[in-house]
Amino acid sequence: MNPTTVLAEVIVDQLILNGVKEVVIAPGSRNAPITMAFFRAHQAGRVRLHSRIDERSAAFLALGISKASNLPTLLFAPAEVRLQISTLQFLKLTTATSI
Repeated sequence: MNPTTVLAEVIVDQLILNGVKEVVIAPGSRNAPITMAFFRAHQAGRVRLHSRIDERSAAFLALGISKASNLPTLLFAPAEVRLQISTLQFLKLTTATSI
């Protein structure tokens, strides 16, 4: 297993251990290792995984899940997603690249 895959598995495990049960992901080529780690966790019944191609629809889905469940929802999108949320528990995981 390559180091990126191992790191992705560790990140996903830690997020699950800290209470993340719902994950909304906007997959892309740069986040394939963590997308696959979330997929494996979903297959094992450890999280519910929702995939959206469009990052804005992913953000709104995550917002709706968080609002309906009153639980933190992880949004993983490769680009910056700006949300203004006042009282909801919400996690955002994003990648950054140098130009």
